[in-house]
Amino acid sequence: MRPVVKRLTACNEISIQPRHNAAKSIAGIGPRLTTALRRPLYSLSVVEAWYYRDGVVLAGTLAACAGFLLLGGAGIFLLLNLADRRAVRLLRRVPPAPIASIVPAALATPAVAGTVQAGSRPVSRGRFAAEGVTAPGPAGIQIAPVSGDECAWYSVRLTREPSRRDSDLSQDLLLEASAPDRPALLDATGRLPLSPALVCRPPEHPVPYVVTRLTYRTSAPVPLPALVPPDVVAGLRRSESLVLTETRLPLALPVFVSGRLTPDGLDLPRSGPAFCTTRPYTELHTALRADITLATRLILGSTALGTLLLFAATTLLHVAT
Repeated sequence: MRPVVKRLTACNEISIQPRHNAAKSIAGIGPRLTTALRRPLYSLSVVEAWYYRDGVVLAGTLAACAGFLLLGGAGIFLLLNLADRRAVRLLRRVPPAPIASIVPAALATPAVAGTVQAGSRPVSRGRFAAEGVTAPGPAGIQIAPVSGDECAWYSVRLTREPSRRDSDLSQDLLLEASAPDRPALLDATGRLPLSPALVCRPPEHPVPYVVTRLTYRTSAPVPLPALVPPDVVAGLRRSESLVLTETRLPLALPVFVSGRLTPDGLDLPRSGPAFCTTRPYTELHTALRADITLATRLILGSTALGTLLLFAATTLLHVAT
């Protein structure tokens, strides 16, 4: 048995030796490269020159990638900054004004809760901004069908969604309903109808509306309001679900609105920014100015650092080649 042990020991020594040499050679790359960088180029050997060239090319490539990323980020910040600057210019050009300035004086008195004077439509056109509180339309205070809360306006959507395992992830719109009249903006001088499209803008700023969502499955049923047809619930498959989404505008909520005047009230503009937010005018203006200042600093810093990195990358690649 002793000769067999010696052979196994010899085999172990032979198999371990190349690994030790490989690890030792890899660990020696760093000192060799450091030594090569400290010596003049004409005095480097072939191996040292190879380490030097590959290290410089790698450093130049990484610097170029970082420089391009910083310049791309500066471009994105520039686009965002332009949008904020346009919004600030609009806020300066069209500050909040009393509703009586665009509605005939005879019709500018505040309406009784739940009613609106006949013919109280704006007589002006173009951009307009105002501050006030939310109020219902001519139909009066509304009751949201899903939450049961009193509101100035509501909208309900019922969709049928398949399970995630299905290949077709499209939604089927089964029901869509809303309040019979538009909501309104009420201030001390009058009342102005608001377009639902203006009220339910994407949440760029604090929004005035509240969203309630119910999900019904056969495995997890929940109480549904009376507006949901019973046959829709009865015909629901086990792999499908019903999603009932309610968007409502609370009563007497302080808001700032800015949009385009139409014969039907205040609507979304054809182009440019629009606002319907719970943030006051002065606070909104200050927040946009702060965003512009921060974005400007980021643009200048990213551009300067990106340009410096590209210059360093060009120098390194030129030396390596």
